[in-house]
Amino acid sequence: MLTRTVTFRTVGRRELVRFLILLVVLGLLALGALYLRSHGYGPRLGATQVPGGAPPPPEEGESREVMAQLVPGNSLADARMERERVRAQQIELLERMISAHDTAPEMKARAQEQMLAIIAAMGKEAEIEGILRSKGYRDALAYVRDGAVTVVVPDPLQGPDATRIADAVCRVTGCRPEQVAIVAPVAGR
Repeated sequence: MLTRTVTFRTVGRRELVRFLILLVVLGLLALGALYLRSHGYGPRLGATQVPGGAPPPPEEGESREVMAQLVPGNSLADARMERERVRAQQIELLERMISAHDTAPEMKARAQEQMLAIIAAMGKEAEIEGILRSKGYRDALAYVRDGAVTVVVPDPLQGPDATRIADAVCRVTGCRPEQVAIVAPVAGR
């Protein structure tokens, strides 16, 4: 009879600190998303529709104006910082739920899944933004959520530019072009 030995590696202090920093950053991003939602940001304002489809449907309880309205005084950098702040808060709340002794195991598992989903979305958003910068789009802000992607650009786009952005987004996320909304500020707002 063979005996199998299983060893567990303990997490070092440095790894724990890195993980906690990552969680704080994610929470900050989550807070940014909440801020955007509460301040009327969304694809309906100045939307450049990607050829071949309608904008992604809103999530349950969410209006279409969730993410991308740019108002005077707000920049994409401000929106990015707010997205990070909101995500950090979300992650902090999830961490509390996971570490609480009185949280039911099912709730802990669901909180862990949500945290992993947030981390995955953050990675895709960063990748999309990096690819778009490398393609010459000086600034862009991506929001990935439940199979839909919203990309905010500082200036209105022409059809070929929107198609190039949608193609890049679809390569990163695996979504279909109709699940991508590309928005820019509406003139005069």
